[in-house]
Parts: sequence; C-alpha cells; structure tokens
Amino acid sequence: MPEQIKDNQTPTLFVFACKNYEMILGMTMNYEAYTAYPSESEVLLCEGCRIYVLGIDYGVKIENNEGEIAKYNGQQMTVVHSMHPF
Repeated sequence: MPEQIKDNQTPTLFVFACKNYEMILGMTMNYEAYTAYPSESEVLLCEGCRIYVLGIDYGVKIENNEGEIAKYNGQQMTVVHSMHPF
C-alpha cells in the first residue's frame, strides 16, 4: 500500500460473495507457501470466471486505527460488492 493516497486516486475494496456449493473457480491462498498473509483468507480467481457486480458504494469512510490501514483512517474509499455464482 502506498504511504499516501494521491489526489487523483481512490482506494478500492473488492468484496466477493461466493456460493461455494461445489467449488470456487480459483485457489485459496491460505497457506504460507502461497502468500505472505495466510490469515487474510485470500482467493485467487481463475482467469475468465464469471463475476456479477451487485453494487458500488462511493465515499465510504475508512475507520480503523490498527495495523497497516490506520494510516488511511478518516479517508474515503470505494467498495465494490460482487458475487461469484458457482
């Protein structure tokens, strides 16, 4: 993450809901061999998998005084809500 957000940039958080009935079309990144942050429960989606955008929230205020995100406290971001239907 950059030390400071530039005036012409907006931080964006992508939130994915996954219907996990059979499997996710991707790879879970929760093992130290795959990622430096296994506790984040990150998922790497396969190229070309279908994603539906459900909504976008603009101007969401960041409210967090802990960890790496604390330096952005009080600033605004965009949140993109999506769904992986498989």
